[in-house]
Amino acid sequence: KDSLGIDEVTFHKRTPLRSEHAKVLRLLKRGARLVTDPEAFEGFKEIGIDPAFSTVDAIDRASVVIDCTPKGVGHKNKVKYYHNYDHNTLGFIAQGSESGFGKPYARGINDEALIHGEDRFLQVVSCNTHNLSSLVKTIGLHNGDPENLVDGRFVMIRRANDLSQANDFIPAPEVGSHGSERFGTHHAKDAANLFKTLGYDLNVFSSAMKLNTLAFAIACALLWGLGIFFITWWIILFDGSTGEPTLIGQVYRGYKISPLGSVIGLMWGLGDGLVCGAVFAWLYNALASRLQVSLPTEHQGQLRESDIRNALKEAYHFTITKDIKRETRLRLGDWTAKELTPIEALKAYLKATKVSPERAKLLL
Repeated sequence: KDSLGIDEVTFHKRTPLRSEHAKVLRLLKRGARLVTDPEAFEGFKEIGIDPAFSTVDAIDRASVVIDCTPKGVGHKNKVKYYHNYDHNTLGFIAQGSESGFGKPYARGINDEALIHGEDRFLQVVSCNTHNLSSLVKTIGLHNGDPENLVDGRFVMIRRANDLSQANDFIPAPEVGSHGSERFGTHHAKDAANLFKTLGYDLNVFSSAMKLNTLAFAIACALLWGLGIFFITWWIILFDGSTGEPTLIGQVYRGYKISPLGSVIGLMWGLGDGLVCGAVFAWLYNALASRLQVSLPTEHQGQLRESDIRNALKEAYHFTITKDIKRETRLRLGDWTAKELTPIEALKAYLKATKVSPERAKLLL
C-alpha cells in the first residue's frame, strides 16, 4: 500500500455468509477493513466478524470507489450514493458490464482521452474487450491511422466460470446471442465506444462463446498423452526397446521406442492433446449448437419443430431435441377403476409405492 500511496483499503460485503467466512478473514488479515449496510452489522457479528464502517461512511471517507457489483447495480449505486459524494471523492470506477456509467477506459488504449479533474466516473471495459481493443490498436491502427482498419471480425472464447465459482457450470460449449445488428455482442460495441473517446468510428463486429475449456482440454491431454505412453510400453513388452525412430518421432522430436521415449511421448501428447482439445471445442461450438425443449405431455402438440426453427432462423446451425415429460400412472393389474373400492385403491397404491407392511397396516 505504501509504494502505491494507498492509506487504507475497505471492501463492501452485503450478506454475512458462512461459506465466505474464510475469504473475509483473509482480507482482514491482509489489512483491509470490512464495510456493510447497517442492517447487516448484527449478522456479521454472529459469525465472528466486526464491520469497521457503514456503507455511507466508507464512501464518504474514500478517495476512490471501485464498484464490482453485478450488472445494473453500479448504475443504481451511482444514483443512490455516488452523486452525493462526488465533491470529495477523486473518482468512481465501475466494471465492464456498466455501460454508460462513465467514460469507457482501458489501460494503454485511450489514456490520452482522460481529462484530469473532469472524468470522475469511469467504466473499465471487460478483459475480453480490452484484448480486442489491443489487437485493433496494435494491428489495425498502426501509426495512429484509422484507415488501416477496413473492418474487424472477432470471436471471443472464454471460460464459463472460475475455479472458485460453484455456479455457471456448462457441460458443453455455449454460443452467445448477438444483441446488436451492427456490433454483435457487447465486446465490439464497448470497443467501438472506447475508440470513440479518441475520435475514431471503427467497423468492428464480435461473437462470443463459453467453454468448459479446462475440463475438456485436460481430458484430451490425458487421453492422448497416456495413450502414447502405454502403446510405447506395449511395443517394448513384445519387441523390446529398439530405440528406432518412428513416424511419430518425426513430429514429436526425441520420441523413440524406449523407456525414455515413452516419457517424451507422454509430455508431447499432453501438450498436443491440451491444444487440440481446446481447438476441437472451438470448432464444435462454431458448427453445432443444441436447443433442448422440455414439455409436459398435455402440451406436446402445441409446439411444432418448424415453429422453433422459424423463430431461430437467424441463429447459427443448431439441432433440436424434445423431452416430453410423461405422467407416471399407477398400474392396477387386472383391476379396472370402476371395480376398485377406495380401500382397495389405497392398498394397490401402497403396494406399488413399496410402503412397509407396518406402515401400510397403520394407514389402512
